Amino acid sequence: MSGKETRIPIANIFFMLAYAWDIPPTWQKRVVDQSDYDSLWELLARLLIESSEGIFKRGLARDYVLKVESINGAKGRLDPGRTYRTLAWHHAKTVCAYDEFEPDIPINQGIKATIFRLLRSSGYKLEKETRNNLKKLFQRFGEITLIETGADRLLYSVQLQRHQLHYFFPVEVCKFILNNTTFNENNGKYEFLDFERDHERMGKLFEKFIFNYYKRHLNNWRVKREIIGWNVDEGGIGADFLPEMRTDITLERPDRKIVIDAKFYHEPMKSSFPGSIKKFTSANLYQLNTYLMHLAGNRSHKCNATAEGMLLYPVLQPLQRLDVNFSGHRIRIESLDLNQSWREIGKRLEELVVN
Repeated sequence: MSGKETRIPIANIFFMLAYAWDIPPTWQKRVVDQSDYDSLWELLARLLIESSEGIFKRGLARDYVLKVESINGAKGRLDPGRTYRTLAWHHAKTVCAYDEFEPDIPINQGIKATIFRLLRSSGYKLEKETRNNLKKLFQRFGEITLIETGADRLLYSVQLQRHQLHYFFPVEVCKFILNNTTFNENNGKYEFLDFERDHERMGKLFEKFIFNYYKRHLNNWRVKREIIGWNVDEGGIGADFLPEMRTDITLERPDRKIVIDAKFYHEPMKSSFPGSIKKFTSANLYQLNTYLMHLAGNRSHKCNATAEGMLLYPVLQPLQRLDVNFSGHRIRIESLDLNQSWREIGKRLEELVVN
């Protein structure tokens, strides 16, 4: 991504996250219309607090949890062997296994672990009011077991049921926080990763944002990721070991097809040596051209032979455009200014497809 000093506005990062998570538009507008956030973590902490209110209004999710313990009498399935080995029978007790319908389940444990991390964070100091609200929220999860290690895996293992959809947004916020915090052994606290400066993570976010934005708003297009087969002549050796060609985003309608490669680079254009003219990164163009060349030999869509290709870069300052034709394929290099309002970002994305 171009621009060394300017950073993406916090509201716009959340705008991309909201589409990447595929959350309802109501939550997006409630956040991106506000501009008083100077930290992504402050924003996410407040969102977790607010969205958790909906959880408590509807009641904590519950499920059957297997309990094995020594009790008076018998309940569920009696375990004679363990009863004998633990000498529970000396105290007129038995060891039984039984199911208890309770809220101490992975989804609630993951949320509680996230709140704990926010409270134990360093590097960025959350506002006093936010910390106080997090403490109150933590106390409301008092009966839930605190899991400090592997909490992210807990949430990724959860399959939300229809009656648990009010958990969707807070769970996505928690996953993001858990994946972007790390434990500092020196001070015993958690630190927030500089997500915006991590080009690999931002690249994945940018791609998913573009994909889901088009999937939600382009009503007359089919939006998909496509695996393009290699046009290999018969009789060769080792074709099974060729790398997979998978598009970031493919847009299709009966009369047009566009292959979009979303790239997140600090500098989309580079010079060979100091003082020379900056040029587009050749590897990205070669990759896109290869996709189009092999797509042309595939008859699955009538526009494959004339499919268009687009390299799309996020920028914070102007980028040179490219719009040319190579062997019957229109190839463009376009940019998306992430320093403008989220409404302008959406408008620009739609213009890229219309033009």
